[in-house]
Amino acid sequence: MNNRVASFLSLSASEQIQFLKEGEFNQWPAADRIGFLKRVLQSETSSKTTASALKSLRQLKYRDRFFFRRFLYHQDSSVANAARKAMENSTVTHDSGEIRLAEMVRRESPPNRPSVVRSLLRDLDSISESMLLSLLQIDDFRVREEVVSNIDPEIPLDEAVLVDAVDGAVWFVRSAVVQILGRRNSPLLISLAQRLVTDTNVDVRLNLVESLAKSANEAARPLLETLSRDANQWVSRRAQKALNSEE
Repeated sequence: MNNRVASFLSLSASEQIQFLKEGEFNQWPAADRIGFLKRVLQSETSSKTTASALKSLRQLKYRDRFFFRRFLYHQDSSVANAARKAMENSTVTHDSGEIRLAEMVRRESPPNRPSVVRSLLRDLDSISESMLLSLLQIDDFRVREEVVSNIDPEIPLDEAVLVDAVDGAVWFVRSAVVQILGRRNSPLLISLAQRLVTDTNVDVRLNLVESLAKSANEAARPLLETLSRDANQWVSRRAQKALNSEE
């Protein structure tokens, strides 16, 4: 997939649009085309290419309205209009196929869920933010561990959607999102950490320490210093240990 995206980005804008409309792209499986388009839309492309890619995603019935939302206020009206049309064709509950996959995992007997999730993630080269969040919302720590451990850190994701989902989410979803962003070295981890540094749940704060400790961002240190004064001794000790390892 990476080679395909790199080859596409080396084309001129007109060649890119022609490829999306008439090239071999249209012979790929739908899942491959969706994953490819999401990666393209996370890259630097012309407004015409961006609008064309958004239109192609809409025609493929990609339903993640949160993904389209960030293009709504694009300075080029053709991009904004393409995003608006895509959102009009989306549903708040997202694609039914993704819901079925998450429900399939939920219906499995607890002992079988980890292997089902592991197999699911191994077979996917793209995953929508809504499906990822649906898996994290399953009240089974083994499912969350499998998701956090086995989701490819390089897989395309709109991390802003994950950050937005933290508001009002149960503690284990907040904790898992922190871990995922930490493994992806996400630049959004710092802004999320500023909101969660005083989170009421100890597990969230512990995972925040672990993720910040791996961050190369200088803004992580002040946050670790705050956590080193945490009322919970496990949180404060781990934060202090992370600070000492930097010296």
